[in-house]
Amino acid sequence: TTATTSGILSTGSFQLVEGGGRACRGANSEDNLPSYFSLGSAPSLSDCQAKCLAEPDCQGIEYNSGNRRCEVWTRSIQSSKAYAG
Repeated sequence: TTATTSGILSTGSFQLVEGGGRACRGANSEDNLPSYFSLGSAPSLSDCQAKCLAEPDCQGIEYNSGNRRCEVWTRSIQSSKAYAG
């Protein structure tokens, strides 16, 4: 299972952070408050991306295909952390 972190660009497209396999974080690699994102599930990465595009304040997503976890981040993503799952 690999987490994919994507940041949204102004064009509405997504970009993998450091090649993927990373988890979104706030100011540093340990900054991960639940208030920074909306937690949900999505059957695919593209469905998680669609949730982000539907959220006006979305800054990016963190998606885990193994458990279909979809985090839609509304706080600025300034850091990331390697994710082993």
